[in-house]
Amino acid sequence: MMKNITKFLLVSCTAFSSLSYAAPAISFSKPPKSEVVESSLSQTSDQAPLSTNQNDRSLFNSNGKAYVIPSQKSAQNADTDTVVVKKGLQVQQLNSNIVGNVTGSIIVKTDNNIDQITVGQTETITIGGGFYLLQFSEDVNLLDAVKTLTNQYQVEAAEIEVNTKPYKAM
Repeated sequence: MMKNITKFLLVSCTAFSSLSYAAPAISFSKPPKSEVVESSLSQTSDQAPLSTNQNDRSLFNSNGKAYVIPSQKSAQNADTDTVVVKKGLQVQQLNSNIVGNVTGSIIVKTDNNIDQITVGQTETITIGGGFYLLQFSEDVNLLDAVKTLTNQYQVEAAEIEVNTKPYKAM
């Protein structure tokens, strides 16, 4: 009996050792810092450029998507011809039927060397890892706030938050 078990184990080991299995290559290394910023917060070459020109309907990028205002009249300041993006404004993804609302928040990525970031009267939430969420009131032009933020040397990127998911009652 012991002899049969030994033969079985020997045949099994020989059979399984001749099988080959190629595991897929998985890389866990982090890309360089510049690639992370480019892919996560900045626009890519297939997206529309950031623009505030009223004739160009493409206004800003959020989460890698370009957004436009379906009705230019609601987004223009009455006194000037500049485009205004405020909390509650309805926007649409470029080349898509997905519609969302501007939340009034700006997500900011910093170089992680500052303790807090503020622009005027804002509520600041520290997310961690150099990320902050700035919540603005309804009367603030968020495009101007993004421009002000990106001009600060500690700020690597800033994006206006757009909610494209409808709220559902529980």
